[in-house]
Amino acid sequence: MSLTSLCDKLVTIERMSETGDAWGGITESYASVGTAKARIYPVSGSDAVIHGRPDMRITHRFYFPGTPDIKADDRLLYNLRYFYVQVVRNIDEQGKFLTVDCEERDG
Repeated sequence: MSLTSLCDKLVTIERMSETGDAWGGITESYASVGTAKARIYPVSGSDAVIHGRPDMRITHRFYFPGTPDIKADDRLLYNLRYFYVQVVRNIDEQGKFLTVDCEERDG
């Protein structure tokens, strides 16, 4: 069984956008930039990764076939749950698989 066949969850990729308002302020919101199939794994407490930053916590790891357009600071939406992208890695350096570490938070 291949990893691609295990990627059975359709995930929406959202990116932060900023718009100016009439009073000179900035409003931030997320907008969908695409969808991709993924495999989602919760990261157990003993496997939680801090990556040397106390403000970064990883709760879930996503595996994507290919290299969809996902960047750090994007947000992934799956089944009405929000996952904020912390780390993106092209694990084989050949564009076959992308690993994305996220933190699940309220929208």
